[in-house]
Amino acid sequence: MRTAGLVIAGALMLAGCGQKLDTGKIESDVKRDLAGRTGAKVVSVECPGDVEPKRGDTFRCTARTAAGEQVPIEVVQEDDSGTVRWRVVRQPRSTGGL
Repeated sequence: MRTAGLVIAGALMLAGCGQKLDTGKIESDVKRDLAGRTGAKVVSVECPGDVEPKRGDTFRCTARTAAGEQVPIEVVQEDDSGTVRWRVVRQPRSTGGL
């Protein structure tokens, strides 16, 4: 799978007393964009739900394809306003057991 990296703007929402990233929006955008760039059928993307906006912070999401593949996604916060950039994390190839 090719590395995909896109910027998603405005994924910020108010939650309780503080602001949290709208990870549901991030999940939807990553699912759509990853499928569009790779042609893979992406059935879901899961991100942590309690992410505070902070420029430079990163978190991981997991995309799942119809073929059962789990694809790690690294999300980087571009600013404190919910703009994020994401990319597929390349996994090292197995060298045949430990």
